[in-house]
Amino acid sequence: MDQDIFYHCRRGARLYTEAFKGKVVQDYLTSGLSQKAILRKYDIGSHTAIQRWVGQFGGAAPGVKKVKFAATIPAELPKKKATTDNGHLSAQEQIRQLKKQLEDEQLRSQMYLRMIEIAETQYHIPVRKKPDTK
Repeated sequence: MDQDIFYHCRRGARLYTEAFKGKVVQDYLTSGLSQKAILRKYDIGSHTAIQRWVGQFGGAAPGVKKVKFAATIPAELPKKKATTDNGHLSAQEQIRQLKKQLEDEQLRSQMYLRMIEIAETQYHIPVRKKPDTK
């Protein structure tokens, strides 16, 4: 490996030049090789270096088209809420929302009880108040 590609810092870690990073990112984006293969090819020690460098170059090295990621689209769009003529929610919609809130709170309550149980059994942290205390 060329010595002008990297230099060592005081801690002994390799610090790569911007030109080298750009070359590696360009090769990664255009070659179709995996990150592991690129790391081996260029003898790079850090397994997250390529991810950081791609982010540093904004998704592409100079001269390479930027990579665009497809947005995920939900399978079903949310339905418009049923409203009356004056803009208020209908009674059925209010009931549906209240049932959903009740279900969420019941799940939250079960989660808190489970957390308390784990804290007391596994970590021996007293959480519940003793019945004989005032």
